[in-house]
Amino acid sequence: MTDDRTPAEHMADVASSTLDRLDRICLELEVLSSQLGMLGGFALEYPDLGVDGNYLLAASDGAVRMLLRDTPEEIRTLASRLPIRGLEFGCEAR
Repeated sequence: MTDDRTPAEHMADVASSTLDRLDRICLELEVLSSQLGMLGGFALEYPDLGVDGNYLLAASDGAVRMLLRDTPEEIRTLASRLPIRGLEFGCEAR
């Protein structure tokens, strides 16, 4: 099969697919963020466990939240500048 899309059209499809994937996993990411926060807080309360609670809290507030908030907006911006508009990201982070 020959792909006759331009590089920009291909990236528009990738953006659309990425937003769709983020939309499908956003609730799981919210739960994961909450769980990492609980574990991080617990680890800070019990330092004798030898677990870096600050790391878990940073993961909760950083990487996971970034996927829910910042990344979709950047992808939407990119998609809006390509020939084919990407899908809208339907999950709103709480």
